[in-house]
Amino acid sequence: MASSSSPLLDQRASEGFILDFFWGSTRINYLMGTMLLLVCLITNPVWVVKTRLQLQTPQIQFWPYTGVGELKEAITRDKKLFKEAKEENRKQYEEKLKSHALTMKKEMVKEANARIAEMFT
Repeated sequence: MASSSSPLLDQRASEGFILDFFWGSTRINYLMGTMLLLVCLITNPVWVVKTRLQLQTPQIQFWPYTGVGELKEAITRDKKLFKEAKEENRKQYEEKLKSHALTMKKEMVKEANARIAEMFT
């Protein structure tokens, strides 16, 4: 009975041809990863600008952007305002957490005192 595989495929498989075909060279993988990173870093800001320009309508925005420079300033201003609001919310959350912890501590002390009183009565 004849073998169904060809001698050429057997030779290439034994030399690691299939592994190289699917995984390629390490240098090529690093190059492709670097290129992909650069494409992402360049296109994402461009898409933000494009989307903002496309979405400006009289219902959403009273004064339309006159150019990319003004849009860049608006994005920077929005990021700064968002960062300030986030920081303020974080401070409020921390204060709320502290007051809750103090309330819980007072309740735990009351409960512990009640248990101690029960033990000695």
